Amino acid sequence: MLTALTLNKKNKIVGGYVIGRYWNFLILEKLENGDYEYFVSKGLDGLYFDDMKKIYIILKAVKHKYCK
Repeated sequence: MLTALTLNKKNKIVGGYVIGRYWNFLILEKLENGDYEYFVSKGLDGLYFDDMKKIYIILKAVKHKYCK
């Protein structure tokens, strides 16, 4: 994500990763002083229905925001 942030000349990038059934979503932000700050969502387990609903909602929001 740091490479994508630098190559795209952005100050903020969002992303996610999946390891097996565990989903995590991240935000990486470059601060004005040159430091980086990141936020990681609570891990979501793809085997539980409530977590699957949250994953679906997040993915739909990303699709709506970036796939116009």
